[in-house]
Amino acid sequence: MSTGDKSTSQLLQALQNKSDYYTRLTIIERKRLDDLNDALDHIAQQVEDFRARAKREAIDVMNLHILTPNPAYSRADGANIGREADLVSMSNNVFILSLIIFTGDPKNPGDSGS
Repeated sequence: MSTGDKSTSQLLQALQNKSDYYTRLTIIERKRLDDLNDALDHIAQQVEDFRARAKREAIDVMNLHILTPNPAYSRADGANIGREADLVSMSNNVFILSLIIFTGDPKNPGDSGS
């Protein structure tokens, strides 16, 4: 395809070279972004697997210390989590009941109902 003018064909050739160059850069950048997205998806899957495994292990450890019938095994560090939680709940219940009995209003403990 010759237009007859040498400068026009040189200009067209230069524009074609630029187009090829930028098309190649676009393709390389698109591939790089696809690779990055694939890597992010892979890492997200690994993180999800690790969290699920850690959660299962934590539940297993809690069950080991709470559901073991032998008290020596249930208190590996000297703490019985289930018993302590029951004591705290019972303590809170006793405190709230004492407020209701002695003051009549648990939201306003200073008001004795008179």
